[in-house]
Amino acid sequence: MMKIILLFLLVCFSTQQYLFSEVTVSESKKAFTSYNYESVLLPAAPWERCYPYPRLDVEGSDWESISKKDLKTIILENEYLKITIIPELGGRIYSAIFKSTGKEIFFNTDVIKPCDLNGIGSDWTCMIGGLKYSFPEGGHSPNDITPWKYEIIKNDEKSISVKTFDTDLGSRMKISETVTLKQNTAVFELFTELENPTEFKNRYCYWNCAQLNHKSDTRFIFPTNKMIIHTDGWGFLTHSIISWPVYKGQDLSYFKNWREHEQGLFPQDNENNFVGTYDLELDQGLVRVYPSETVKGTKVWCFNRLDPPYEDYFDSDIMYYELFGGVTETQEEYTYLEPKSKLAWTEYWYPIKNTGGFVYAVKEMALNLAKEQNGDLKVSLAAAVDLQNATIQVFLDDVSVFSENVNINPSKSYKKTLQADKLNKNSRIKVICSDENKKELLKYETNNDKI
Repeated sequence: MMKIILLFLLVCFSTQQYLFSEVTVSESKKAFTSYNYESVLLPAAPWERCYPYPRLDVEGSDWESISKKDLKTIILENEYLKITIIPELGGRIYSAIFKSTGKEIFFNTDVIKPCDLNGIGSDWTCMIGGLKYSFPEGGHSPNDITPWKYEIIKNDEKSISVKTFDTDLGSRMKISETVTLKQNTAVFELFTELENPTEFKNRYCYWNCAQLNHKSDTRFIFPTNKMIIHTDGWGFLTHSIISWPVYKGQDLSYFKNWREHEQGLFPQDNENNFVGTYDLELDQGLVRVYPSETVKGTKVWCFNRLDPPYEDYFDSDIMYYELFGGVTETQEEYTYLEPKSKLAWTEYWYPIKNTGGFVYAVKEMALNLAKEQNGDLKVSLAAAVDLQNATIQVFLDDVSVFSENVNINPSKSYKKTLQADKLNKNSRIKVICSDENKKELLKYETNNDKI
């Protein structure tokens, strides 16, 4: 009888594990409080930035008139992520919950309030949060809050995709964003396709924009040594170059060290394939892995850290910062799509936890190397996928100091400490991680004095 009970429990557990890891999709509704701004949208002139989309009559806006609005949501879910997509708000990913921590990855709000970005009504949007897309204008474009069409795709490998798509009213160019979620992973894949179906060469700009919670304990992870200044808010000329991360004795990769005034920074001559941020208070971060040969632009934008303009965007004291990715190096540049041509690429986004940050990332994992006060070296790995019997090796000056076979997944990070007496200032450190088939997934090398 005991054997039968044990067998029954084993079958139940296995079934539960299978169901838990399965990718699901569902449709629902999300309630918003919305300002009734539609009545003050006016036709734009051909020379205005938003044309042929309407402009916002700022002076005529009734900021007392609000109503409830239910918008359709598409929910993708597996054992690690719950992703909510809202086609009616520019096809954006509105929310992504990292189940391992129960925390939201993105900033978002349930109040839809228009904001005028240039004071004359031709450059306006609603800052709702999540991950949104701007095309064929850069930064914030009129169609990032318009309704997009969508399609749910159930793939052969038991993954599910949600494709949102739109046609620009002015250029007739097309954009589609396909979010794919697979089993046993905290990665959501973002496949972008831009198309010019016309007979004419068309100018365009493309930027995706992740809005994240505005906190002083945030660290910006950009593997570069020079940044391009976006505005003159810090007393620089627009597009001046500053060193990164340390400029004039201040480590600007930590938001707590930013000056007053809002500012954006673009890495100069970027050839790296990853960026991200890390919330040191939550001990949770976000990684974006992308093909820099196609989308070389990336950017961080922050409002004034000490005095954010809450009332211009929201009804309460909430604020966000932005992590951008784009086709051009800065948002003031444009490029072209030839007649009857397309441009497409795939990015990989995933949350990590319990590493204190990261110095290197690939689509399967992120690595952090950090010095303790006593000189010890802490090695941390956050897996974005389930890895069974993975091999982690650390070398000092090409001599192996340890090698371990481990099981890691997005809920279980890996940590190892190298004692200070094994290191010297000029030690060359190398970390390699391979899967159970000995395929190398990650390889990173650096000097001890650069950590």
